[in-house]
Amino acid sequence: MGLMPIRPFHAALLGLGMIATASMAEIYRGAVASIHHGQWEAVIALDRRARFSPVPFTPTFTIACS
Repeated sequence: MGLMPIRPFHAALLGLGMIATASMAEIYRGAVASIHHGQWEAVIALDRRARFSPVPFTPTFTIACS
């Protein structure tokens, strides 16, 4: 036994969920890392650091989804 017994199905579901989450996080991390430095400079020039701005993240979804 242990502190909290868990069924094999629930353990497998939790494990697969964590693996899928880690995989998706790595995909989006790579997509954000691939954004050109000039686009980040454009965001700073437009002073959009303080509020939500989809300017540098538009190519992120294009790269991640293709």
